Amino acid sequence: YPRSAMLNRQLIMILDDAHKIAPMEFYKTFQESVSLIAQACSSDSNAVTFLQTLSTNIIRWTKLEEASISIFGEPFLKMILQHSMIYRLKNDIKRKERLTLSPTVARCAFGVIDETRILQPGQIFFCATKMDDQKNVYVNDVTVITGRVTVFRNPAMQPGDVRVFDAVDVPSLHHIKDCVVFPTVGNRSHADELSGGDYDGDEYVIIWSGGFMIRHNFPPMDFPSGLASPARLRAPEEGVLLNIIS
Repeated sequence: YPRSAMLNRQLIMILDDAHKIAPMEFYKTFQESVSLIAQACSSDSNAVTFLQTLSTNIIRWTKLEEASISIFGEPFLKMILQHSMIYRLKNDIKRKERLTLSPTVARCAFGVIDETRILQPGQIFFCATKMDDQKNVYVNDVTVITGRVTVFRNPAMQPGDVRVFDAVDVPSLHHIKDCVVFPTVGNRSHADELSGGDYDGDEYVIIWSGGFMIRHNFPPMDFPSGLASPARLRAPEEGVLLNIIS
């Protein structure tokens, strides 16, 4: 199922400091997030638009609007709106600095492997189902993303955790929708390069357009293997008891 993506404090710092993304890009995204919250108080239609961006169709807000049920006229619905606005402002934007990216240029998706072994190192495949800014999904309208894309995984801790790939069109992978497909060939898994990720349910953010596209890759983080084996417990007669490193 298609899902929208977000930036957080760590990503903003990496994109700003290491990848030199223009500050105006962050400001515009911040303004869009705040203005959507502010406009939610002005009318029922704006309130529905705001609430739709926070849920995944658990509550069919458009159905309530079509039935002429007022968000401000129903105490329970009004309470949901107020709580959502406060949560988005205080917890997401102020404390965690979460900025929502438009689903028309970025998505959050599970990472899977290319079982066909067609993808080469530095390439990915991503087929996106159409979704607008109000999170309306058009299941019969899909687009295969091609060209340079930015991919990262949370948590990102250093510049190499945000990487650029070439998105290519592979006809034999068209049945995989809304999942980032990584190659199975090469010296190192691309998922591992992205903050030590893997394919057991890790989620990745892919950006294919807009001002948050990076130009080059920094060296990925290295994960040392550690001790070859745990320390052993000496026999009691030796008089010394060693700690076991687990």
